[in-house]
Amino acid sequence: MKADQIKFSVIMPAYNSEEYVRAAVDSVLHQTYTNWELIAVNDGSTDSTLMILMQYASADSRIKVFSKENGGYVSAVNYGLNQVTGDYFCFMGSDDQLSSDLFTEISAHFTEKTPDMIGFNTVKCLESQRTRDFETFFETYEEMYDVSVCTYAKQHPRHSAIFFIRDTAKLYKSSLLSDLRYYGTYGMDADGIFSMLFANKAQSFASVPVEGYYWTIRSDSLSGKQMTKEVNADRIHNWIRFFKELEKYPNNEIAPAEVSYINCFLNVVRNYAFQNGSKDLILESVRFLRRTCKHYSFKPFSRFRLFLRFPTVSALVFRLYSRIAGAK
Repeated sequence: MKADQIKFSVIMPAYNSEEYVRAAVDSVLHQTYTNWELIAVNDGSTDSTLMILMQYASADSRIKVFSKENGGYVSAVNYGLNQVTGDYFCFMGSDDQLSSDLFTEISAHFTEKTPDMIGFNTVKCLESQRTRDFETFFETYEEMYDVSVCTYAKQHPRHSAIFFIRDTAKLYKSSLLSDLRYYGTYGMDADGIFSMLFANKAQSFASVPVEGYYWTIRSDSLSGKQMTKEVNADRIHNWIRFFKELEKYPNNEIAPAEVSYINCFLNVVRNYAFQNGSKDLILESVRFLRRTCKHYSFKPFSRFRLFLRFPTVSALVFRLYSRIAGAK
């Protein structure tokens, strides 16, 4: 496939984004590479977001606007995934931006072969300050074929981290998408779970040292939302579903980032127990975690070992503590 024949799809969920959505769309519109589509999903905005998007769409047919009732980030992303027609797709926030030469830089590297995943660099934008995301920063170009991303990650955990966290700053080959979609309702952990499951499918990848994604750090982002009991219950269901799905992959492969997510799962269960959550769900979670840790020969942090060994006692202690703390 020639470089200029590759089509890129950009999925952008938007909810009440009138203050910054113009800059986001402009960053796609001003790409030096022209073979792209922007899939903007208006998730029931109550401000002028939809009107702004429709104005752009009327001026450029590559901008496709879909509007739905408000259902949250997960439903908006999944709606967008169903509309993809490009060879690759990526995600972007309605308050973020892409560098103008991103697709040009990426497509220039490929001739006949095209990797399953392509990672690039992120710049964090906090107010007037911009810093590189050094945890996932690429300094040199690298391209690997006939090797799973998980296998590579065992030897190069930092250089492969972007493929297992977040959903931005990487391109996914559309032919591998199949029926994979975001899990859950509230969106917490959904992007990391999606990326890790996709990475387990990928048998080739490339790392491109271009500052391609400008990530706006906002206090009202998903990561800044309060973890209510309902949100944590949703996260637990998503993690159980995720690790069940991982068991289907051969060789018990698990990347370093996925090991860290086992501890994330443990923390969510513990926090849910402190919130006086459902005893049945806590017990189900702990039993499943024990199975998962055994499956991957993983030893959890010491503070969790008694929790996993005596789930019933731990659940009762956490629930009692939450009641005492709530009464103060």
